[in-house]
Parts: sequence; C-alpha cells; structure tokens
Amino acid sequence: MGPVQELRQQLADADPRVREELEAIHRNGLRLGKLVNTLLDFSRIEAGRMRASYEPVDLAAVTGELASVFRSAVDKAGLAFHVDCAPLPEPVHVDRGMWEKVVLNLLSNALKFTFDGTIHVGVRAEDGEAVVTVADTGIGVAAEEMPRLFERFHRIENARSRSGEGSGIGLALVKELVGLHGGAITAASTEGRHPLHHPAALRLRPPARRRRPAGDGRRRHRAGAGHRRRPA
Repeated sequence: MGPVQELRQQLADADPRVREELEAIHRNGLRLGKLVNTLLDFSRIEAGRMRASYEPVDLAAVTGELASVFRSAVDKAGLAFHVDCAPLPEPVHVDRGMWEKVVLNLLSNALKFTFDGTIHVGVRAEDGEAVVTVADTGIGVAAEEMPRLFERFHRIENARSRSGEGSGIGLALVKELVGLHGGAITAASTEGRHPLHHPAALRLRPPARRRRPAGDGRRRHRAGAGHRRRPA
C-alpha cells in the first residue's frame, strides 16, 4: 500500500475524479490485505499453529476501550451508541490481539447493517462467566439464515447494508477466536425493523473455571467452540 499512499499525497490537488479513483484503489487494497490476514488466521487455526498469549485483563475496561474506536463512525452515521461495561469481579484471560478482532468485527457488522436507532455494547458477570453482548436495531436476519450465520464465506443475498463490501468470513473468524478462548458465542435475531436485541452474546469463563490449554506463556491449540451473534 506504500506506493498508493505516496500517490494519494502527490495527487492531493489533482482532479476530483482522479482522487476518487485513488481512494477506491486504497480502500480495495486495505480490504484485500484484511482478507489475506483473515485467511492466514484460518490457516493457522486449522493447522493448530495459532499462537496466543493469554493474560489476565480487566475485560470490561479492554472491551470499552475497543468500542470507543467506533464512536466517531457511529456518531457520523447518526446512531446512538451505548457502552455499558460494568466491572467484573475478577480478571479474564484473553489474548489481546484476538479479542480486538472479535470486538471490532462484531461492531463493524453492527454498523454496516444498522441505519437508525442504537448500537449497544455490554459486559456483565453472570453465573460465574463474563458475558459480552453486542446489540443493535439493524435490519435483522431471517430465521432460515441463522444456522449459517457463522459459516465461512456465507453472505445473505440482497441484504441492505452501508457497503457492498464483505467476504463473509468475519463472523466465522469471530466464532473460531472465541472458541480458542474456551468461550461460546450465540446469536438471536428477527428480520426487519425491531427493538434493540442482543444478537451477539459471548460467554467466557474466568481463569479458575475455564479449560486451560496445555503449555505456558504462549499457548498453541486448535479452535473449536460456538458463538452467538446477531446478523446485521
């Protein structure tokens, strides 16, 4: 992307049409880079080579900080943004890099399919687990599409969205990453305009009660869990 970035700077005063084409090239380049990195993540997971460095963190604080990255975009879209990350009674072991991908993928999906109303992010303790929810008042997902929501490369045809871009692998990656943390994700949705709902709910067990992978420090293991998320 270096050469493209240089062109954008050199042609800052160029004809608007030229600038528009350069911006399209830049966006598509970023999208392709993200897609390649996601596919590499899947390859590592399937080969059992996904390296993770788990550490005890204040999950509410970390999730709240990640959510704040989206505030300007949500405000620009004219949506309300509610972040309710209550402190948890104990730390939760997560890989910070993986957790960032989980939260940002879910928020990106929520913003993409929500045109009015609210996006909500919440963290709470429930039955000895940390529960993270991402909810919105988006277009929803039809019941027949729900079983395939986390399938790789599955995209809902003719779904209204802010952008036609998308590879259909973001939610599949979220499911795998949540599974690597010994957690589960579930989704619930109703097609069409509806009140705020909680389509994506992630449950993570605190360190003393979660299954710990073998090894120490940086641990290597294969994914395999479920997760629940909302369609946007």
